[in-house]
Amino acid sequence: DLAVMFSQIAHVVDPEVFVVGGGVMKGKDVFFDKMENYFRNMIHKGMQTVVFMEAELDEPGIIGAAMLPMAYVKEEENGCTFTEICKACGAQGC
Repeated sequence: DLAVMFSQIAHVVDPEVFVVGGGVMKGKDVFFDKMENYFRNMIHKGMQTVVFMEAELDEPGIIGAAMLPMAYVKEEENGCTFTEICKACGAQGC
């Protein structure tokens, strides 16, 4: 169940927003409001501000997957790895 999955993720990560896209959103008018209500019943009061948004791109997963190799190229160019502080931006494992 999506509501259970989102509530478990929310309790671990404490997100401000969940962006939902892809094929699951093609049937959003059938289930989305009900799923969000179930989600809100499973999380504590301090997390009620979590927002659900529909992805603006048609296939965000494909775009994200296509961008992943670019992250590795950026790391190699900057000379950093996932475990060290990036010399270019100062982030931990950029």
